Parts: sequence; C-alpha cells; structure tokens
Amino acid sequence: MDIKVANQLPPRVLVVDDEEKNRMLLKDSLEVKGYEVNEATNGREALDKIAARAPDVVLLDVMMPEMDGYETCRILKGDPATAAIQVIMVTALSDREERLSGIKEGANDFLTKPIDLQEVLLRVRNAVQAKRNLDAVQDTNQKLQDLILRSDLTYQIIQELLKPLSSMMESLDQLNIASAAKLEPQEHRWVEDARRGASEMERTIQLIVDMARLEAKEMPITLSGNSINQLLDEVLDEARPSTIRVEPAQGDFNVRCDREMTQRVLSSLVNNAVKLTGGAGDVRLKAVRKGARAHISVADNGPEIPAEYRNGIFSAFKRDEKNRQSHSTSVGLTFCKLAMEAQHGQIGVEPNPAGGNLFWVELPVA
Repeated sequence: MDIKVANQLPPRVLVVDDEEKNRMLLKDSLEVKGYEVNEATNGREALDKIAARAPDVVLLDVMMPEMDGYETCRILKGDPATAAIQVIMVTALSDREERLSGIKEGANDFLTKPIDLQEVLLRVRNAVQAKRNLDAVQDTNQKLQDLILRSDLTYQIIQELLKPLSSMMESLDQLNIASAAKLEPQEHRWVEDARRGASEMERTIQLIVDMARLEAKEMPITLSGNSINQLLDEVLDEARPSTIRVEPAQGDFNVRCDREMTQRVLSSLVNNAVKLTGGAGDVRLKAVRKGARAHISVADNGPEIPAEYRNGIFSAFKRDEKNRQSHSTSVGLTFCKLAMEAQHGQIGVEPNPAGGNLFWVELPVA
C-alpha cells in the first residue's frame, strides 16, 4: 500500500492535533508509506501552513484550543483556493450530531479515536486519489477556459483582418478597372494576381469562421430533399468544365442535406482535385445510390496522397509536406469534414484505382 506514483511528487498530508503523541503516531505511520507529512498544533497554525504550501489531505482533530476543527474546516471549504483539499476529521466523539456538524462544515471523511492505523492509511489513500481527481478536473476546466478565451481572441482578430482586407479588395478592383488601358500586360497580371490572392485570403478567413461556427453548433443548417443530379450540375457550373467529367446518378434521386453547404463541400473537393492535377488532369465527379445512402466521389489522376497522411488530411493545419505545393490547405478539407458531420454525412479519401486519389462523401437518401 506504499504510495508510488510515476512522475508525481509524494502526496502531502497535514496532521493537525494539539497532542504531540497523536501527531507523531500518524506522522510515522504515513511517512513509512511514502507520504510527505507536516504538523500543526491548532487550527490557526494549520491555516498558516496551508497558505504557505497546500497539502492534499488534512487529518484534522476536532477538539483543539484557539481554533477547533469545525471552524478550521469551515474556513478551508469556504475558500475556493483550498476547497479541494480533502479534510478527514479525527475525533473521539462518535455520536450522530457531532458527525453532522462536521458534514455541515464540509468535512470529506471521519476517523474516530482510538484510531486504527490500517483504516487511517486506507482513508488517506482514498482521499489523495479524490484530491488528484479533482485537480485533474480543475486542470481540464482551466484548459477549456483558456481555449474559449483563445477562440474569442481568434474571432476578434479575424474580424479585424476582414476590415482592411475588404478595403484592399475594393481598391484592387478599382485599380484593375482604372488601369486596364494604361498598364503593360505583365503589370496588369500583377494586379489581377493581387486581387486573386486577396480573394483567396478572404475565403480562407471565412472558412475559419464557419469552422468555428460548425464546431460550436452555431451554423444554421436546413436539411431538405435535393436532386442529386441538380447538385452535381450546380457544382459543375462553378468549376472548370474543360477539366471535369460528370457521371450523373442513374434515375436521379433526392438526398437529405443542406443545399448550400453541400454545394460548398463538393465544390471544394472538385477544386482540390483540379489543384492536385495541376489544372490539366482528369477529374471525375460521380454519384451512385448505395441503399439508403448517396455516394458522391471526386476522382483525380494527380499525385497520390501517401497513406500515412490520409487519416489526418481532414484535420486542420495538417498537410503532406512532401507534396505541399500540390495539396490544398487542410482548412478547406477540415471544413468539408465538419460540414458533412453536421448533416449526418461522412467523408473520406482513398487511392483511385486508376491512379491518383478518390475523395468521397455520403449523405442520407431523402
């Protein structure tokens, strides 16, 4: 029953009793089992020592001069900084009213004199585990609060970025119009490249905002029946028809989805496939019905995504460094994953049997 926890400091116990023989008995019994033990002779001294270095557990005698165990316990439990410390009250009193008084002040457990050392060790061990469980919960809560604060800060930063970006795009549009007949062809292309870059930045920022809304379940989603072939036609209208071939679903059928969100997902996958092929390869958009699910695939014949990167490709900010010039940012693919899950759909990627990659989504049939 020795306390040996890897990579953790020994559990700390404060023994509070005005009788030295009681303190020494408990101290010796606990130290031999690996506890770090400190002593105090009354409640005031105990509070001072706790303020200097908080223990995991306090073995607190009830009847003491200056400040008794009940008042000491009440002060400890009333302070958020010390409320998680486990208090085991040690008393010669065993009647119900005395225990109720201890419970009222927040005591976690009781020991009755004359004490049984084996019982002491068991109760202290359990109290230490309870304290460390509370510490773990508090640590997790703190990390969540920090994450929320960072998320709020990220949102504020994004809003501040959108303002000058919008102004920059408007200025580039005006410059593009005003300089059309004045600039050399190369100079005109530079202006167009700057406009496209600003537009791509705006889309990426909007993706980040939408990802946050999806994760927080704040994105409005309207599920309804939509023609699968009409969805494919609308995606094709936004893409580059010369590089994409579409194989419509036989007989057509409806899928249950958010129309606009699904179009964004499919368009993102098509654009991703076009990038993977360098804009001049073979991209195929295909839909089939598989029972109660619609299976839509986007196949390309570009460089195959290595197997070790497929599982993480839909996770934000993970990418294939080896082929990073070919692959789209993971922000877009992460949005696709979150958008599909929000619609009770699925998304995945696998090798294209004909060479390249095959991204696919599945949605319920309406």
